[in-house]
Amino acid sequence: MGYPYSAFIPAAILLDNPGITKEKFAKLLFQTNSTENGVSKYTRWDLSNMRERKSEYNDYHRGIQSVAYFFGILKSENFGEQYHSKLRKDRNGLEYGGQRLEVYSERLKGKWKNSFVVVTQKPSVTSRKLCEDIFQTNEDHLEETEVGSIFKEGEVVDRDFFDHSIGADYIRVEEYLGGYRDSETPWRKNHLMRVRKINLAFEKEKFSNLEDVIEKHNHFDPNFMYDFSPSEGNLEGGMLIRSAFRWKKIDDKYYLDEDYSFGHLPSGILDGGGYFGYTDLIVTAEAIKNKAWKILSYKGLNHASSCFKRFPKVRKRYEQAVWDSHTSLAAKKKKMTNNQLLRWRLTGLRDSTSIHQED
Repeated sequence: MGYPYSAFIPAAILLDNPGITKEKFAKLLFQTNSTENGVSKYTRWDLSNMRERKSEYNDYHRGIQSVAYFFGILKSENFGEQYHSKLRKDRNGLEYGGQRLEVYSERLKGKWKNSFVVVTQKPSVTSRKLCEDIFQTNEDHLEETEVGSIFKEGEVVDRDFFDHSIGADYIRVEEYLGGYRDSETPWRKNHLMRVRKINLAFEKEKFSNLEDVIEKHNHFDPNFMYDFSPSEGNLEGGMLIRSAFRWKKIDDKYYLDEDYSFGHLPSGILDGGGYFGYTDLIVTAEAIKNKAWKILSYKGLNHASSCFKRFPKVRKRYEQAVWDSHTSLAAKKKKMTNNQLLRWRLTGLRDSTSIHQED
């Protein structure tokens, strides 16, 4: 029990910051460190002497996009309408004109920094050169009348090319020369065709901050891009996190739904048959509060004992969490009411039989 778990970071922030705005939530997420590799050779808990990293669990460091991801917030209808209004079809019948915003993060001089890239899809590029080759499909046949058909990567495979890649995003059939089966892959039919390869094309614009992005592409304003109207939902971060934690919103401020979340969490990682639990959430929250990032690193449990020595308040809150969770579990098994549980704890966990009798 008491395992520091990086996937608990969003829930831990909500737990210790009830009534937080989405902007503040994004800021606190951005400031966290949960390194993928071991940092035992680094002596400082805040990782200030850690070598620079160009990647981490990037979902924590994308600003409002991180908030939208962890709260399960979808794109707004207005954004969707504007996106689709820009779509056109090129001469190959493929859509272009759509835009997406990519957010990258890297750690420089001990702090995380974002860069932003607006990617615009351009008309596809068709090769001038005809390519004659043998392609395979799971279909029984491709008729000569299907000259002009376009197939994307995965729909057909190049029989002789490495890893069966067709070497392009799409191919367009210019001439069908015949089909046959062979003994090596009898479930697939071989098609000798002359094709032209088609590749998607993109234009990229780089920005150093979100304000500059919005000034040129105002549809990427987070308040337009996302629909923040839902008042509750599950926290994202994998099936186990989603099933254990919910959030709620009151007057545009966010809270951990403790009634739901604590009712679906076991005591700890070794209790209740779950992978994680309440005591793990508490240790994670204390790691964030004290910037004890080493216990949120790879094999962070190796640093737990030294963390308790370095930060006495972490140990105190952890021990209280163990007491709270285990007495609650015991009371649940004994079918106690909340009042009985409180009296039982006040008596120092004396024989619970008398507690039942007093009621």
